[in-house]
Amino acid sequence: MSTPGSFKRQKLSNALRIPVQAGILPAGILRNLRRTEGDLGRYSVSGAAPKIVVGVDFGTTFSGFAFALVSDAQKVYCFYDWPGQTAAGGKYYCKTQTSLRYTTGDDNTPAGEFQLQDWGWNATINHRKALQQQQHAHRSSSAGKNPSSHLVKRFKLLLAPKSTAPAAFEEPLVPQGLNADRTITDYLRLLASFIMERLELLGQSLTGRAVVSDRPCHVG
Repeated sequence: MSTPGSFKRQKLSNALRIPVQAGILPAGILRNLRRTEGDLGRYSVSGAAPKIVVGVDFGTTFSGFAFALVSDAQKVYCFYDWPGQTAAGGKYYCKTQTSLRYTTGDDNTPAGEFQLQDWGWNATINHRKALQQQQHAHRSSSAGKNPSSHLVKRFKLLLAPKSTAPAAFEEPLVPQGLNADRTITDYLRLLASFIMERLELLGQSLTGRAVVSDRPCHVG
């Protein structure tokens, strides 16, 4: 099976040029992520040896992933075709935005409760649309209750001790009512689900069948 344009083969030296950072996620976030493992259960193969290795770059502003077959680990493939990338004006790049969009104040949500709506580039796109709709409703005095849209970025910095946080990030990183556990868990859960879906679409059902052909795409 040929490799679709969403994936490009990356030179191993470039793909691994950033060293792994020390430290682990806080226990609260790890517990939350374990609770969501059931969402990915259909991809699991009990007792089977892993056939692929996936690396995730969870960044402050952008995040991405790459994978390699265990049987051919020198070929590392990075994902490039992220949802909403073009519509948001983003460049063709191996990462998507580390961003989330929540809403509050709709008719079906208790007061003060944040409802997760979008992630990545689509969070930016739909936040812009929501602001335009709110402005239009305000000018036209439209009846009805319009939910508030909240675009949340840079929430990874919530992991840093306050004493080491850069002065530029002293302002609140998330609205009151959200925190590191909620935002980071939400983002990593959605990113993990997206990764598994894309690998499945690529032809890999995680049962050992070939993911890519012998003619992978090369970075130009």
